[in-house]
Amino acid sequence: MAHGNIVKGDTVLDVGTGTGILIPIINKYKPSRIHACDLSKPMLEQLRKNYPYVKTIMEDIRALNLIEGSIDVVFINACYPNIVDKAGAFSNINRMLKAEGRVVISHPLGKAFILRLKDGAPFPLYEFPEEPEADALVKPFGFEIETFIDEPKLYVLVATKCRFREAVDKVV
Repeated sequence: MAHGNIVKGDTVLDVGTGTGILIPIINKYKPSRIHACDLSKPMLEQLRKNYPYVKTIMEDIRALNLIEGSIDVVFINACYPNIVDKAGAFSNINRMLKAEGRVVISHPLGKAFILRLKDGAPFPLYEFPEEPEADALVKPFGFEIETFIDEPKLYVLVATKCRFREAVDKVV
């Protein structure tokens, strides 16, 4: 959570929230609002029971229709490998984020965990990108990598939305 630099009053989006494992940690920072989206109705129902103050949304990140420029921090924890359309996801995240908003992609067990699951998974799992690939992925959508950690049991990528259009034009 520290990587998201949540400030009291921020609006936070937890993508692929599941039953809300990050919610109590996010809530410690006293955000004004927490949105949690997932594709699983049973998981969101459980989240609502445990954290009734969270706005839950059953939607794919590509189609999530939150107000433009309304989110300060987006967390994609332990679900990045399941996002098939990365371009669609980052395009919509950019739309929803405020200027200088942050997106945090993380997995507490690191890339090796996903690689072990990949062959036996009944659905596609995509690997976490190395830093140059990550940079190439996020720059066209107006993001700049602020933090990149790729350790055996931790993966964290923090990208900040560029404040001005000129900054985006320079990196594209």
